[in-house]
Amino acid sequence: MDAINPIVNLLLEFDSTTPTDTVDCDPTGIVATDNTIIIADNINHKLKAFDKCNGALIEEFEEIGGMKLKNPEQLVQHLDSLVLTSYGLDKIFHMDVNCRKIHHVISMPKFCDGICLDSSGSCIVSIATGKPRILFINEDGIQKTIQLTAKNLPLFQLPYYIHSHGDILYITDSGEHKLVAITTETEPKILFEYTGDSKKKTSEPSREDHKLNEPRGVLVDPQGRILVCDHGNNRIQVLNTRGEFLMMLLSEKDGLEKPWAISYRAGELFVTQRGGKVKVFKYHI
Repeated sequence: MDAINPIVNLLLEFDSTTPTDTVDCDPTGIVATDNTIIIADNINHKLKAFDKCNGALIEEFEEIGGMKLKNPEQLVQHLDSLVLTSYGLDKIFHMDVNCRKIHHVISMPKFCDGICLDSSGSCIVSIATGKPRILFINEDGIQKTIQLTAKNLPLFQLPYYIHSHGDILYITDSGEHKLVAITTETEPKILFEYTGDSKKKTSEPSREDHKLNEPRGVLVDPQGRILVCDHGNNRIQVLNTRGEFLMMLLSEKDGLEKPWAISYRAGELFVTQRGGKVKVFKYHI
């Protein structure tokens, strides 16, 4: 049985664009530690650390361990480490949570975008260029590849954000405007494909279904509900474990605009918006 719908309350809002940025921040990745919120700013080629209590800038980094950043894209946390994709450098960085020391670097095919970790801490990466595919990687290199163009899988145009939950992968495709859940087997199965299409009519003709528009970040909350950033429609949708619509968690009515990356930690939800705004919510599950 699915859990009851979650409730959110805004705790903090701040702008992650800083005085040294040349353009407004593109916050494509976000994680929270005990005391800080760390943003990957793709367009200004930086990592930025902000105070978790008040949103004040603590420090920003244009290089890690002596290596200059280029297009840092997505961030995930594992124990006392951060893992970052950089499609400008075609690398994955494993580093400490203070963004100062690199533990190791993995070279990648061009344009590695989405990243998540499995239960062992190994990387799972989405590749959008050439033949769209998912790579399973550890320090020894690529361990497994899932091709996303096989007969038994949908053709992805732009597989972007990816989230691992047990033996299921959730992948957003911003080109084909959908979220797909697949198994992690060598020959994976499609569990569901969600676009938001519905034949039900509502009082909002332009929203008579819940069609996704350029979906971005995705996560599974502690109750198993799936949250997906409906970037083009300025909202966050919540689905159940079967890929069925449950509710709109946040929308324009809540001041949400172009939600991009999303993460959860200890009862709090962290959401970035295109242009640099960051919102922190108390997430009642």
